[in-house]
Amino acid sequence: GETERGVTFVGHNIAGFDLRFLWQRMVVNGIRPSGELLGAMKARPWDKSIADTMTMWNPDRQSRVSLDKLCKALGVQTSKGDMDGSKVYETYKAGDLEKIRTYCMADVEAVRACYCRMTFV
Repeated sequence: GETERGVTFVGHNIAGFDLRFLWQRMVVNGIRPSGELLGAMKARPWDKSIADTMTMWNPDRQSRVSLDKLCKALGVQTSKGDMDGSKVYETYKAGDLEKIRTYCMADVEAVRACYCRMTFV
């Protein structure tokens, strides 16, 4: 999303995993990260450049909530079924890129719906 200061990256555990993973993959593949991505990686939880639904729900590191459980608590359709993030690599090796795409799109929609519920957007 866009804020008055720029881009807001929204995700579930985005601060703890996704941003670092994206940066690492970009470095490995010779892609220069954007200034927005680099800024978001350094963001504090109160910074508007990131919105992490996991820490929005509960900032206590010992009480983290999975996206599946958050979806169920908020009445949002979960992206989890017979596919989850732990199965992406084996599905990739099997050549089923469409299944990965479908899962990832459902994951994005689930996070978006949770974010909208929590921010009353």
